[in-house]
Amino acid sequence: FEPTPEPGTSQPIRPRRAAPRAKVSPERFSMLGRITPERTTDIFGLGMAIIGVLMLLSLFSSTKGGFASLVIQPLAQGFGWGVYILPVWLVVVGVWLVARNLNRLPKLNIERIVGMLLLFIGLLVAFHGIDGPVATAFERARAGHGGGYLGALLQQGLVGAIDVPGTIIVVVAWLVIALAMTLDLSMQE
Repeated sequence: FEPTPEPGTSQPIRPRRAAPRAKVSPERFSMLGRITPERTTDIFGLGMAIIGVLMLLSLFSSTKGGFASLVIQPLAQGFGWGVYILPVWLVVVGVWLVARNLNRLPKLNIERIVGMLLLFIGLLVAFHGIDGPVATAFERARAGHGGGYLGALLQQGLVGAIDVPGTIIVVVAWLVIALAMTLDLSMQE
């Protein structure tokens, strides 16, 4: 493609080049770009604690309004009685993240977090086993009882694989190991 000259001139028309733009860093427009990782962790912990407190207030409120039906009901179906443990966990871990630099608090490491998660899941299986037999597992989960759908699924899988006595032994061992991980204890302690 060759540019054609303008009428009355001998010079061809050249496309104008835009002036080079100065590169603008994304941090200029991002408020989080100026926040240190320490402060970001504090904000995340505070958000977790606030969500946990709101969930607790909603759980124990006498009027079940929009938040309860929108958030709490699906959580109750998914986690059953664990819906009462989840907000407490959010508050505890959120406060732990905010106050993590105090010398009196133990360090929050990945082993503790995995231990808490395994403890929560193990409790859901135990709740569902305590609440009733495998035959009615999903009906109870739909009503928000026991360990919810997660507890029902794990209860059915474990009982189908190793029967009820084996499931009891596995869940008790699971809870002991998860508690040891959460408290950062060795098995000898």
